[in-house]
Amino acid sequence: MDLYLKYIIYSKGMLYMDSKSLETLAAHKVSDCLTLSKHLDPYVNTNDKEPCWDGNVEIYNDKSKGKKDMIGRIAIQVKGRQRSDHPNAQIKYPVSVVDLQRYLSEGIIYFVVYISEDGVKQTIYYSAMPPIVVRNWLQLANKQKKRKGTTQKTISISFSPLPQDISKIDDIFIHCYEESCRQRSFAQSSLPTVAALQQSNNFEGLTTFISTFSSSPAESIVGTEIYSYARISGSPIPIPLGDILYINGVHKIEMSHVHIGTQEFDIYVDYYHSTTQTIYTFDNCIKCTFHGSDTTTHQIQIQLPSSIRGAVNCYPFLLAVLKNGGFDFTKSGGKISVRGINANQDTLSHKERQYEILRNITTVFDMLSYHGDLDLSHLTELDKRNLLRLVDAFIYHKPVCGLKKDIPCVSAIAISDLRFALYFASMPDEPSTYQLSDFFSITLNCAVNIDGSMQPMSQYFILSANDYESLSNLNLLAVLNSYRKLTSQPYICEYATRSLLDMLLAYDHTSDKRSDLLNCASDMAELILEISKTQEQIDIAKVNQIQIIRRKRTLTVDEQLPLYEIVTRYGHNSLIGICCDLLLGVQDQALDNIKHLSQNERNAFNTFPIKRFLPSSFAL
Repeated sequence: MDLYLKYIIYSKGMLYMDSKSLETLAAHKVSDCLTLSKHLDPYVNTNDKEPCWDGNVEIYNDKSKGKKDMIGRIAIQVKGRQRSDHPNAQIKYPVSVVDLQRYLSEGIIYFVVYISEDGVKQTIYYSAMPPIVVRNWLQLANKQKKRKGTTQKTISISFSPLPQDISKIDDIFIHCYEESCRQRSFAQSSLPTVAALQQSNNFEGLTTFISTFSSSPAESIVGTEIYSYARISGSPIPIPLGDILYINGVHKIEMSHVHIGTQEFDIYVDYYHSTTQTIYTFDNCIKCTFHGSDTTTHQIQIQLPSSIRGAVNCYPFLLAVLKNGGFDFTKSGGKISVRGINANQDTLSHKERQYEILRNITTVFDMLSYHGDLDLSHLTELDKRNLLRLVDAFIYHKPVCGLKKDIPCVSAIAISDLRFALYFASMPDEPSTYQLSDFFSITLNCAVNIDGSMQPMSQYFILSANDYESLSNLNLLAVLNSYRKLTSQPYICEYATRSLLDMLLAYDHTSDKRSDLLNCASDMAELILEISKTQEQIDIAKVNQIQIIRRKRTLTVDEQLPLYEIVTRYGHNSLIGICCDLLLGVQDQALDNIKHLSQNERNAFNTFPIKRFLPSSFAL
């Protein structure tokens, strides 16, 4: 009698196959499935006498499957089980510990086929087990044996549904085969841990391998177990670790070309692919979710970035999509249609108006030399009004009304965390209305009282350390050039030095993140040194120049020599001598001399950026 039809009939009228029939039907099911592959050639025994193998599968580079194209072969085992429920999820199946010990050296791909009571429905589940996986299951069985105190004959192993896509099945085989080749010589060895490797002087890093026939390797590893290997100096081959990483999904960002009507866009596509869904986010504003392998139905969500510049960059694409009702997108050689994104004329007009406002704001930012961004979600009503005031002033050249009376001519307007230094020119007949200008783009005639006479001065002398740190439209080149224009004035060294020290204070307060401040301070120190006339001016300029260098790196011997010369001229107990000692690293001597300063001198010293080089525990 044909084994496919050999049933034992029970009294309840239900049909059950005997174990041999189940194994035969399962083996045929797996063999038929693998035969469809261009890369796999199965040799499955339907009446095998082997205790733990049912054959092997040869793997080829080419569909011709010639001898020269053969990559290798991997053993398989097939089990049949009669079940009424066939879950589309992982199942558990008991595998013999003795069998696992035999699989340890070469690895195996193990199949379990669920067969319905009438034999019609058959679902294949698999577990790819290269040597490291087999080893991990055996270690778990040994732990259970020690805990229970009895011999562990089987271990319950997780099996996943075999993919419907034959190309994914190909990848399962090539991945398991190549990992088995890399791991087989280590099957009986003790494997290093990441913690131990980090303590080793020979550890050079970790490596992972992706084995696939796919032209998109990143996507092919979704749902795959990835193995880590340690690169050890002196070892010709990487050493496997016991840890296994399971890849649930792959995420990447690509630049894509999209046609919408007569318009063309180069947009960023944020792509996430998993075994259950695929999510595309187009140009950071249109999110499209496809479930499973279905590319005809999708969910659409439109949400612009909360940042102003981000939203401005997205709007042209979004408006084109809204007007066209959707667009077509090419992925992996196939066209995917994204439809159902419609908007009426009122919605379109509103979106176009929003785009115009945000575009004007970014234009204002550019005019004010602010190239950062601003989060719209954190704006207060006052912030929004101030943004529109800047648009009126700089885009439409309108006077800004509704402000406070008697605003200082140079003031900062705040918008969230941004501060813009502006010149407020009051209107004679309207005390609450002002014409606004960028403080760093205009030239003001400023003067200071020096020995009873008014002398020209840089308009930026009024800037404090806090201004250098917080102003969003700060133009350091304008500051530097304003002092360059006054180099013929004998008093300018002192005033330029004050601005330099404020830059350093601001730099230190930003935890060394503002290299622009340090670079400008360096240029300012060089300028001051060039125009210094007296020995004292030269010495102060050198100390400031060297303390800037000291913020970047250790001083060379040639850079230390001027400091020793200055100490010789002024003594260790002078303010400038203490500064030199701190820069030279003679802290104990500097700290002892600071204690002997008068209170006024100590207060003055506390305002100097040189205090950066004091021990954190020292209190002035």
